[in-house]
Amino acid sequence: MESGASDEPSPKRQKREQEDNSEEDGAFRFSVGDRVLCNISRRSSGYVWKLGTVAQVKFKPSQEQARRNKVVYEDDDGVPIIPYLVKLEEGSTVAAPEDEDECVRLAARCCADTRIMRQLAVPEDTRKVTSLRFFEGDRVAVQLDVGIWEEGVVIEAWAVPERNNRPLKTWAGLIVPYAVRLDIGQTVLVPFDTDEVIRRESAARPSQKSIAEQLGGTERNSGKKASETSKRFGVCQNSAGDWVRRDTHSGFERPCAPPSPDSP
Repeated sequence: MESGASDEPSPKRQKREQEDNSEEDGAFRFSVGDRVLCNISRRSSGYVWKLGTVAQVKFKPSQEQARRNKVVYEDDDGVPIIPYLVKLEEGSTVAAPEDEDECVRLAARCCADTRIMRQLAVPEDTRKVTSLRFFEGDRVAVQLDVGIWEEGVVIEAWAVPERNNRPLKTWAGLIVPYAVRLDIGQTVLVPFDTDEVIRRESAARPSQKSIAEQLGGTERNSGKKASETSKRFGVCQNSAGDWVRRDTHSGFERPCAPPSPDSP
């Protein structure tokens, strides 16, 4: 993925491309204005992720730009096209020559890759001035990719990834809103506390097949009680007689409503 002022279109071409972008974007995944992460590594097997916003879709490069970016897409007339031009938060514009996760990916999605999530982390002091919507033990649904959602349990609010029970050194002073243990077995980090990426389990969301159904992999647990992660959190009365949700790992408690009489 190449970057630099020399790759930016002239004002006349930019206007023409913006007009093209007002039409159907075809098979490409993202639209103008979407926040994405771009891999700007110049090594074919390298990963250097930067956050930005899609500025143009289906950009028609010059012959030199097409050569440098190793363009693999063409329009119906056989003219080379680059899927996206992305304006990075640091100010430069880069080309995303392939519409694949290894090159460009949606920012508002959860994953377990700490290198990617680190680009979306916020300073640790953010927790002092920001209130989160969910707590440990809450059932939620999170977006793993465009329109692909999975259910799980919040296991950590203001999360920091660990290795051997120690926070990663590369994450010093950084946090993300949540860590969620999915019902299909994976633990993912959540980059934003917005409905775009995390919602209450009962909230409406786009209809779609689960990851397990798509890949033919592990079946989702048939009930909440079957999840080992769910068993970590329980609703009970404390010594003062108040109803609380208790984390059996840490002993942390927070007030909650008493269970419904119909609860098993």
